[in-house]
Amino acid sequence: MTILFTLLAFAGIGLANWHMARSAIDVTPIKSGSASTLPDNSDSVITLNAREIKLLQASERPLFSNNRKPWVPPDAADVLPPSNMPELQPAEAVPLSALAVPLPVVTLVGIQKTPKGSMALLSDQTGAAPVWLKDGENYQDWQVRNITGSSADLENGTTKITLELYPVIPSAAATP
Repeated sequence: MTILFTLLAFAGIGLANWHMARSAIDVTPIKSGSASTLPDNSDSVITLNAREIKLLQASERPLFSNNRKPWVPPDAADVLPPSNMPELQPAEAVPLSALAVPLPVVTLVGIQKTPKGSMALLSDQTGAAPVWLKDGENYQDWQVRNITGSSADLENGTTKITLELYPVIPSAAATP
């Protein structure tokens, strides 16, 4: 009985394969974009999001199928912006020197941590005495921010620089 059932199963599989081999393969290409996936019905308005369109295209072009349709690039009319769109004008160029905030010539000399907060010891190139500053205090139009155990940040508007207590100095071997 088991042998008869196995023979019938193999015969059914063979018949299904024979039928698939004899059927015509649909090789007509589909258009990419939403135009190929929407029904041709001018009376109704259908809106699909990108995910729905991708799912519809995937069902038309299954990945591991003998009758997979080739991809056809979209028409230029589908890709180009509408003709009633105003032409964009280039913005006026502003020199970088006008945008740049001069960086302070300052060195982080020390950091002190106390129960009341951290302080950074900053020194400039003028030879003046170093200055202890708390988080939020100003130094030459720059505000001290985020004092950690080895660095302090200085901010001036949108510009931010980080001063390291122990800056990395490139070795002589790495310099060409």
